Amino acid sequence: MHAHFRLLLLLTLLVRGGMYLAYPLPSGGDDNQAYQRYLIDKLHEGDLLIGNIR
Repeated sequence: MHAHFRLLLLLTLLVRGGMYLAYPLPSGGDDNQAYQRYLIDKLHEGDLLIGNIR
């Protein structure tokens, strides 16, 4: 049971890390900064069905 829990935890961390890399915050002067912030907030809420995945 502990091995499955660790595997699920690791996969969750990898997927969330990948989502953060897929939707990076803009580097200054980008008009989409508010939208990027909205996407990051959605990720924090656990809504992973955003962007190209939908």
